[in-house]
Amino acid sequence: MAEKDILGLITAGKRKRGANWASEEEITLIEEVMKFEDRLFGKMKGAGIKGKHGKIKEETWKSIADTLNLQFKNDRTSDSIYKKYDNIKQRAKEKIDGIRRPKTGGGPPTAPLTQAEEALYQAMDTRPNIVGLVGGIDSDEPTSSVQSMAGNETTCTGDASASSESSASMTFGLSLNRKMDERPKEKKRKMATREVIEELEMKNLKLENEKLSQEISKLQQEQKKLEKEEKKFEIEAELLEIKKSYLLCKLSSEFPEFILDPLCK
Repeated sequence: MAEKDILGLITAGKRKRGANWASEEEITLIEEVMKFEDRLFGKMKGAGIKGKHGKIKEETWKSIADTLNLQFKNDRTSDSIYKKYDNIKQRAKEKIDGIRRPKTGGGPPTAPLTQAEEALYQAMDTRPNIVGLVGGIDSDEPTSSVQSMAGNETTCTGDASASSESSASMTFGLSLNRKMDERPKEKKRKMATREVIEELEMKNLKLENEKLSQEISKLQQEQKKLEKEEKKFEIEAELLEIKKSYLLCKLSSEFPEFILDPLCK
């Protein structure tokens, strides 16, 4: 085989495999699927509606693929995005089941939900029946997806299959509802804790202000006391000076030959 042929096969293989999915692209896929969930998963009634519904679904998947390709510049097909959505849905269910029923005997913990799985998780909070049995086959989905999934799974028939699918749908939906119900409670607890902390901080500030006010009042009283004592000392000094002058004058009058104080002449 020529070198050009080998390079051509390698290039074709890479093109067929497609680019890796970024987290933003997966989230956009989930948002677009949820936007058209009635067309993709809803039940339509009426004569001859089955074939029309299949065409509507196929056109919707193609429209979603066009939206993704326009935004992220990847050559995605409607078949590949359907498989990607189904894969995200299956991984989300497995992880949530692992969280609800942890494995016994040790082993690694269940991996956390990715952003895309979390987006699907929240979107399906009030839609337990949309989730369905992970891996189930929809005859109206893109043909290649149905064929690949049908070849890898065992077909279940009768009432047992319907019961199993309904049970799986309700279990996943209830687990979603339970987790979403816990989030507001946790948020309320955090808000209550924050309010308690803020209230305690305000009380501490108030106590500090009161303590400072008491210190200021005490200092002002001590200052007034010092001012009174200073005035008292000044008065006593003046009295001593007057008394001194009086005694000197008295001595001068009794002993005129001695001039003890010139002011007493």
